[in-house]
Amino acid sequence: MAQQATLEQGRDVREVPIADWLSAAARRDPRKVYISDVGSGRELTYGEVAERVNRLAHALDAAGIKKGDRIALWAFDSHRFLETMWASMKIGALFVPLNTRLTEGEVTNFLRVTEPSILFVSDDMAKSAHEIAAGIDSIARVVDFDDVDDFEGLVASGSASEFRVQVLDSDPIGLAFTSGTTGLPKQVIQTQRMLKWICVTIATGWQIGVEESLYTGISLFHISGLAVSVTGAYLADTVYLAPSFRPDAVVDLLERGEVTTLLLVPSMVAMVVEKARGRGPFTGLRRIHYGAAAMPIPVLRSAVDLFGCEFVQTFGAGTESGGTTFLSSYDHVKALDGSPHILKSVGRPGPGVEVRICDDSWNDIPTGEVGEVVLRCDQIMAGYVNQPEETANAVNEDGWFRAGDLGYRDEEGYIYLVDRKSNMIIRGGENIYPVDIEQVIYEYPGVAECAVVAGPHEILGEVPVGHVVMQPGVPTPTGDELRDFCAARLADFKVPRTWRFHDALPKNATGKILKRELKQQL
Repeated sequence: MAQQATLEQGRDVREVPIADWLSAAARRDPRKVYISDVGSGRELTYGEVAERVNRLAHALDAAGIKKGDRIALWAFDSHRFLETMWASMKIGALFVPLNTRLTEGEVTNFLRVTEPSILFVSDDMAKSAHEIAAGIDSIARVVDFDDVDDFEGLVASGSASEFRVQVLDSDPIGLAFTSGTTGLPKQVIQTQRMLKWICVTIATGWQIGVEESLYTGISLFHISGLAVSVTGAYLADTVYLAPSFRPDAVVDLLERGEVTTLLLVPSMVAMVVEKARGRGPFTGLRRIHYGAAAMPIPVLRSAVDLFGCEFVQTFGAGTESGGTTFLSSYDHVKALDGSPHILKSVGRPGPGVEVRICDDSWNDIPTGEVGEVVLRCDQIMAGYVNQPEETANAVNEDGWFRAGDLGYRDEEGYIYLVDRKSNMIIRGGENIYPVDIEQVIYEYPGVAECAVVAGPHEILGEVPVGHVVMQPGVPTPTGDELRDFCAARLADFKVPRTWRFHDALPKNATGKILKRELKQQL
């Protein structure tokens, strides 16, 4: 297979720490470009990145950051961001990447529960980061990626010699979060094994070769964005990074023939298609890979007509399990050739992945019937920090994992999702948990009841819609007033733009709000 060409003779990927992938690629071809940093215009070879990562690892070690410590990152994508994550893996620390769209309050809560030793930030966040760090005892230093003397000085202070520390596949490598910050968030423990096999699955499932260039519109603070960038080193390919997704910039890269593989969410595909009309040719693009939401058939047809490339979809439970099912390029051709229903599926299990449809007691149910989607593979998290009951509920003693997705399997083996037990909303690839928003809405004076559900959006797929009941005698606020109230307390992508006001919300016999009925109203 294609990825085997990147491994040195006699070495099995199962026995090689992820950090060694970078070193191996640098030994084979140190002059090959690994990172093309679109933001700075800088290109760094495998030899340069490997040396800089070793220097940074030695510098962090000299600063007292050891195996098992936390390294937090609140920054836009750049070569420095990726280098820091590689250095974290080198020393056996746990990286804690934070969404750049979070509010200061949300970031503060995340940092308090993870207790990092050091915080790396972009210049835009530096002032806030220093103020936040002053109130968190664990953070000994804040490093500004955009301050040359700060970050580059730290890199230059370390030795260029190979940094090594013994790590096992079972060792934790990162911490991520399953929910927002109103209340205690779940911290997901991601391991060497988990990230390693997500990368191996990407390499095999996407059928990427060893002479390609990869662009991810999904940020490095997401496991999918990080995994694509690490897979690049596994395959010794070139990875393009940009501070933020800009469809016009992506089209520029495609028109110059610089990128062979794109990783986008469907809403990003729609935006790139719109910007690419009347331009081209795009003969260098081989495939577009997407996930996190269903691909609308009109968008797919437009993209196929415009780019003429392959399409692949991946589904996974994000922070807890990634890259578990695939809708292959063949499946997409089949869908456009008279089987469009296939596009509503998340594909079939990837290599080494077992999938079952079960009832609440983990018993298998018949084909075609809706149940909970559970899976077993090496891409699964190790559990939740300090939450043994939650961990046991998610992963049973036999290693089967459930993320709360409801779905069914058809006769051909395709898996279809129909709902989520958690009622999670996916807005343009961003996971939104309604409870975070609802807790904020309840803080608004006079709110008696509220519920947040997913509303349809032709570009973003889903958006949060707020449903509110006011207390008797309290004037009903405007949607703008509620939006502004939430915007001061939540990340922008979580704030509902659409509001519905009711005399009462639908409930079942036990008084639970029936969100399904609210969704049906939309």
